[in-house]
Amino acid sequence: MNRPPSVVADVHPALRWASSGLMALSGLADGPPVVPRRDFAGRLDLLLRRVERLSAAWGNPLILDQHLFTERAAFLGLTRRGAVSCNGSCRLIRGTDGWLAVNLPRPDDLELVPAWLCREIDGDPWTAIAAAARTEPVARLAGRAALLGLPVAVAATSGPAARATNDRAADAAVPSCRGEERQGEGRKPLVIDLSSLWAGPLCAHLLGWAGCRVVKVESLGRPDGARFGPAGFYDLLHAGHDSVSLDFRDGNDRKTLRRLLLAADVVIEGSRPRALTQLGIDRDAVMAARPGLTWVSVTAYGRGDGRIGFGDDTAAAAGLLAADGAGDPVFLGDALADPVAGLTAAAGALESLLAGGGRTVDVSLAEAAAFVAEAPTIGPAASVRRRPGTCGWTVQADGIRTPVAPPAARTPTDRAAPMGRDTRAVLAELCP
Repeated sequence: MNRPPSVVADVHPALRWASSGLMALSGLADGPPVVPRRDFAGRLDLLLRRVERLSAAWGNPLILDQHLFTERAAFLGLTRRGAVSCNGSCRLIRGTDGWLAVNLPRPDDLELVPAWLCREIDGDPWTAIAAAARTEPVARLAGRAALLGLPVAVAATSGPAARATNDRAADAAVPSCRGEERQGEGRKPLVIDLSSLWAGPLCAHLLGWAGCRVVKVESLGRPDGARFGPAGFYDLLHAGHDSVSLDFRDGNDRKTLRRLLLAADVVIEGSRPRALTQLGIDRDAVMAARPGLTWVSVTAYGRGDGRIGFGDDTAAAAGLLAADGAGDPVFLGDALADPVAGLTAAAGALESLLAGGGRTVDVSLAEAAAFVAEAPTIGPAASVRRRPGTCGWTVQADGIRTPVAPPAARTPTDRAAPMGRDTRAVLAELCP
């Protein structure tokens, strides 16, 4: 199968960026799309190629391209909005000594704004936030937000944020063995997916595409919020997966959940350790009782950090931003830390399976985004022009002119299972 033009490695980085669909999502709404100063497209290609090599070593090679990073935007019809995220929930706010990325995607977040700012709000909460940012250091505001569970981060606008742990997204040697030889049980590896939204489900989707069996487990009281978004995007990530629903408030169902985890080869979750403890789940105990289990944890800042975060604010915290003509920060793509972390998690899970399992894959959205943010700089050798007679744009570099491609998405292979459709059959099979 031929490689799509968006991921051909020997072209100018600006041309690859223009073809990826991400450029159309970066920049001011009423201005030209942005060519970033760093080769973000090159770093994203490294992640894609790594997953391809690992899936090939597993025995089920995947072909991936950079439109994977724009699929949600394609289904939602999103476009660039400058200092407002593509989906509208996150904003970059100028403060006295820096910039804040403030994400308020949930109704509860808006209700907590008065407590966060320590004042009553009469009118638009965003106006009140902007006013508060002009009177307090951004680090103090972010720290107080973290105590309330609000996804607020100090944006790293002067360059990529330093990472505190090892680079889990860097290229790695791939074992030469094949996955089926490791399993030795004549069955597909079983993935229990407890995650939600985008990053964790993308990891599960890629593992399923690579040949694993995926069982999605949801709480009856708190289903995956992505179910209430565009159906096509949910179908894309969950088609072909079994669906199990349990009442996590019920003691018997919590015991059933633990039995499901003990049957798994891979567990994917996106919860803080405290939330797992409330469910009676101890990762170390489960892994000790199930030798060879791969535990994939996808959180905002790592398992040891209880801060809340989503794709746009964690990307800003990592420095994965662009700049407008005045040098002010603008968002880069749509919640880009989410698919970057999902790819990183899938690569880590495949590596663990190839090595026989028994590993914890701890993926932080911010850290995964920082790997991309640290891409090499590129020279100012590209120009952006409006296409004559159209609303579109082109990028010219190295004597080549390329249209700025819109976000694109694959077509789902099938509809995702209704919530809980397979509960009885799966429990009868795996928890007899």
